[in-house]
Amino acid sequence: MTHRSSRHVVLATVTVVAMTTPAWAGKPLTGIPLVWKPTELSNLAVVDLSGISDVKIQREPFVDNRPDKGKIGENQEDRVPKPVTTSASVADFVALYLEATLRHIGFSVVEQGGDVTLGGEILYLMVTETNTYNGQVRIKISLKRNGRTEWTGTTSGSSKRFGRSYKAENYYETISDALVHAAENLANDEGFRKALAK
Repeated sequence: MTHRSSRHVVLATVTVVAMTTPAWAGKPLTGIPLVWKPTELSNLAVVDLSGISDVKIQREPFVDNRPDKGKIGENQEDRVPKPVTTSASVADFVALYLEATLRHIGFSVVEQGGDVTLGGEILYLMVTETNTYNGQVRIKISLKRNGRTEWTGTTSGSSKRFGRSYKAENYYETISDALVHAAENLANDEGFRKALAK
């Protein structure tokens, strides 16, 4: 093989590798922590809390009933999707920051001695990345007073954003903002508000 032909083989090999290697070449986002990074918390509209602002809400532990409890996202830009998973408890994360957002809105959320207890079941939580990050969260909520269920319903939230491909920070922001909007939608739910006001 001549020097020129061997050079052509090397160039052809490099070209093939470049064409078959995905644009993403970073570290896999598996077993990452969950980080609260909302960007839209300060943009929430004022919620009318007339008649319910003094009702003490005590949160119960949430449960995660999704089939794959560790999966929180997926990058679908390439032919083979890249998963995003966490080693943290999604149930604890959602419960903690749904509570924090309700408190931010103006609800009275207490550690103990509540007038009502609020429980949650995570039905769906996922960020799908294509050319944008699209997050969805759906939670079944139950509200009890003196051990008796006063109301059950589902609240959901979504978030969409642009960002660099397959970056943990973008997944964190999308999940956090979807959860913020789920809390906002719960705060404005007529059935939830009526149950609180009883």
